[in-house]
Amino acid sequence: MNTEAARTPPSPALKSDPRPPPRGWPPAAWSLATTLASCWPILLPYALLALLADTEQGRDAVAATAAASAFGGAGLHAALAQSFSVVFAMLAAHTLLTSPRRGARRTTATIRSFAKHDLLDTAPGMVRWKAYTIRVVPGLVGLMAGFVPLALIEWQTAAAPKLYGEQAWLGLAQLVPIASVFLFHRWLIEYRFLSGQSLLILFALLLRKRVDWSYEIILSVLALASVGILLLDLSQPILVMFIASVLGLLAAEALRRGQPLKAYVPSHAAIWACTAIALCGGVLLALDPGWWGMTAGTYVVAAVSLNAWLGFAILLWRLLGATLAGFAAILTTILVLTGPFGAATVRFVPPEPTPAISAREHALEWLRARTDDIARTRGRYPVFIVTADGGGIRSAWWTAGILARIQAMSPEFYRRSFALSGVSGGSLGVAVFAAQAAQAADGLPDRERCAAGVWPDCAEDVLRQDFLGPALAAMLTVDLPRSATRTRLLPDRAASHEVSFEEAWRSAAHAGHFEEPFGALWRGERRRFAVPLLLLNTTDADTGRRLVLAPVTLGDDTPERGDLAPLLGEREVRLSTAVLLSARFPGISPAGRVPVERAPGHEYLIADGGYADNSGGASAQEALRALLGAATELGILQRIQPVAVVITNDPVPPESPPPIPPPVRSRDIGVIGALAGPVATLDRLRQANTQRAREAFLSAVRSADGCVLDGFKLRRDETTTFVLGWMLAPQARNAMAAQLAQMESEERSALRLAAALAQPADRPLPPCPSVDPSASGNQRGAAAIVQ
Repeated sequence: MNTEAARTPPSPALKSDPRPPPRGWPPAAWSLATTLASCWPILLPYALLALLADTEQGRDAVAATAAASAFGGAGLHAALAQSFSVVFAMLAAHTLLTSPRRGARRTTATIRSFAKHDLLDTAPGMVRWKAYTIRVVPGLVGLMAGFVPLALIEWQTAAAPKLYGEQAWLGLAQLVPIASVFLFHRWLIEYRFLSGQSLLILFALLLRKRVDWSYEIILSVLALASVGILLLDLSQPILVMFIASVLGLLAAEALRRGQPLKAYVPSHAAIWACTAIALCGGVLLALDPGWWGMTAGTYVVAAVSLNAWLGFAILLWRLLGATLAGFAAILTTILVLTGPFGAATVRFVPPEPTPAISAREHALEWLRARTDDIARTRGRYPVFIVTADGGGIRSAWWTAGILARIQAMSPEFYRRSFALSGVSGGSLGVAVFAAQAAQAADGLPDRERCAAGVWPDCAEDVLRQDFLGPALAAMLTVDLPRSATRTRLLPDRAASHEVSFEEAWRSAAHAGHFEEPFGALWRGERRRFAVPLLLLNTTDADTGRRLVLAPVTLGDDTPERGDLAPLLGEREVRLSTAVLLSARFPGISPAGRVPVERAPGHEYLIADGGYADNSGGASAQEALRALLGAATELGILQRIQPVAVVITNDPVPPESPPPIPPPVRSRDIGVIGALAGPVATLDRLRQANTQRAREAFLSAVRSADGCVLDGFKLRRDETTTFVLGWMLAPQARNAMAAQLAQMESEERSALRLAAALAQPADRPLPPCPSVDPSASGNQRGAAAIVQ
């Protein structure tokens, strides 16, 4: 590199047009590409955000944020987060390109020398193009940070995410990051105040400054193009706006005249101010991830967390230099990967003395409390046992919606429900229904009850919240630092997840059932036999044994099943904690550590219940055994009709699948397939075990001459994706609500039949279509089940 030219005194006659000449574009393109590639530490995190946003759960997160208006709620937070990401990515790129590295320092010093005398066109070789790209690349990086995630989603789904609500606000909100690129570059170069376009021009005219109309013209053209794009109703407006913005920036820089010194030296005040804002955003998320996650939404949480970590990297870069900052980044990564990230201690509450009773003892008292109703019933008295498969928030919404609609059609349904067996997300759905039953049993006035006592609206108000945002916020801003520092200063992501359940119920029901101890749902004379038993299924991660958390004991422990309550000892958990113990979704929620009181240093590790049995059928079968045994002891077995309500949420095609899947075509298995194949096989084995547990339960119900209502299947929708996660987009919720409404309107649907079976005792009950013809009487089948 020729540094002698940098020492040459300036000559007024040598001033020339600083625009890139027509010839020499290949070296300019090469310099632009290499400079853009050198910004990979900044582009990589945003590329990761784009890939996460392009997953099924990520698209739902964007769609859920899009449900808010442009100037309220999550929409406003998304607009601010995206605009700040654009500006901060530009600043980070400036910092990286002008950092005090040895080679960069020499290049920057040479560029500064030529730029100071306005002689860049006389600079040797690549120095001129390096100066040009250092000015252009930060704007490109900013546009990529702001637009690529949304443009990728739009391209994959062939539909605009509409992150800011309506189409009109979409165009205006997208102009915010576009304008920030142009105005920020102008302010950084010419010491001008960062403000609106027209106000910027007014200030320049009042100060008698020369106005370079290239930026104003380009930005005005982009504004008109945005309006035109929306009026033309293009299928991918965000992608078109992004491409137009890149071309506009390149055109504006090509038309730009004058290259002052400030073009290559970022404002230190602006860098430190934006870094401080990014770090403060991460601190705010860490202090209250539950509130911010539910208010701002998952997409905003991911963007703010990303900016916070980028701010931390810039802070290290500016304070330690490139070499030490690189070593610090490597050390932090090692500490995070080796730290306590995969498991967290379960939250406990002060215990309240409660005598432990068995499921059979509870069934005896439960049946005695209904002696008069059983005697008045025309025919056999229906007793409902519900199973709800796992499936994240999809299962919770589907389960709670079905149970609430049955209850709305038949007010006696919750009193005739003996047990609700849930797994993972299904546990959240049955817990919401049980909490509603506790409210109804308390006899609170309508103004104090959830949604004025309208069960379906109450369930939807609770479960429409974003439960992924709080867990993600705590994971990125609390658990990662906790893992690196080995400290426990703030609650982990499991605790934040549980708090989101509590806040969702409190905001909808104005009550604290999810914050209270798990056993409090059945305390009191009114609740004791009115609220159905909750059987929340979990898994012992060390042995693979199915564990059940319930207010009763199901019997002696076996190698296949154990009661979780005795393992807790004298401690007790909240209802929200009990639900999450069953729903420890891999990766999102850490496994739960339960220290052993009698053996210090030892612990149980609790994982998602879907590992052992994703149907809840095995626990439901044990509840059925206790019910029939109690009915036999009371001599009323002939008067009891068990009814199995089986709720599944895996989307099924309209036509029934074949009983035996056809063989797959021969195919080659590569390296990735060889690594992923065993995991897929284990998952299919888990599905087979789940199906066997469900069929065993249904066979037991049929053997007792009971009813099997298994028509509560979520149907596949070609236009809607029902994702497996912890938040649902409005489109998915609307599609499930439409299917439930269709069930309500069909005369012979499982929903209508369940509601008819739950009618008051003085009304005739419909015949049950699911009686096992091979069973020779209720007594024989029930006796076999009890034994």
